[in-house]
Amino acid sequence: MRYVNGIFAIVLGLFALVQYNDPDFIVWFLIYAIPSVFCAIAASRPAFYRTSGALRGAFWACFALAVVGTVWYWPTVWTDWIHVEETREGVGMWMVMASMIAVALGLRAERRTEPAPA
Repeated sequence: MRYVNGIFAIVLGLFALVQYNDPDFIVWFLIYAIPSVFCAIAASRPAFYRTSGALRGAFWACFALAVVGTVWYWPTVWTDWIHVEETREGVGMWMVMASMIAVALGLRAERRTEPAPA
């Protein structure tokens, strides 16, 4: 899962960077950048989630927001979808949700491999 999270971190980071010409740049930059950071942490230091309750709480709060955002921006128009901004935003939210699921699965795998308490 570390490689998957690393790929998601890079892709979402690039998505965040190309938002510079969007009218609501800050919103979409943060929508992509925050999950990118969670993926980068899960790829480089997954044990950090275990030791930091604040980080784990922030992750689950962002996970819940990603679920809400995915439902909110769910695409309704599929014809000529590349030219419909709302549909592109919905597909972007799918990527965010997929990345958050990858981090959650990585955390689950990390928890299963930790040593049992003495």
